[in-house]
Amino acid sequence: MVYIVAVVTLLAVSVVIQRVRRRTEAEDRVVIGRPVAEVFAFVTDPRSIARWNPGVEEVEVPEGPMRAGAEWKVKVHSGKAGRLLTFPYEALAYEPDRLFVAETSSRLYRQRVAYELTPADGGTELHLTRSGKAPVFYPVGTQESRDQRTRRDLAAIKQALEAATSGPSGPSDVEATP
Repeated sequence: MVYIVAVVTLLAVSVVIQRVRRRTEAEDRVVIGRPVAEVFAFVTDPRSIARWNPGVEEVEVPEGPMRAGAEWKVKVHSGKAGRLLTFPYEALAYEPDRLFVAETSSRLYRQRVAYELTPADGGTELHLTRSGKAPVFYPVGTQESRDQRTRRDLAAIKQALEAATSGPSGPSDVEATP
């Protein structure tokens, strides 16, 4: 009898824990020495993710042009688990040269990523905001690690875009979408 009570109690506690969610947030900004249209085209093209995020193994791109409602999948190697994880994404907002918001969601974790672009002296200011919800037991890292990841990703996006220029002909491998 005690065993049954213990099992039922553990099940009830696990259900409660899974429903208790904690918010995760991180944000930062960077100025990129490229035009707004070029930066927007880069951050809204799922294929570019592998150019600035070394953990990305494969990206399944949406059919047709990017737009609100478009869906794609990103396959990432999990460093700790050593396996390939697939994250489905959906574009929630697509306002050319201004705002792009995408969300990935699973049974356990939801993350929203927003890219806001504004013209800046010498290029484009890119403001990256990540917000999510996860059960209390889900490993989302510390606030410091989330902030570091956001700064690292912005620096990598900046480097990829600013390195994409070639001599007198201009951009070499970054194209703005119409």
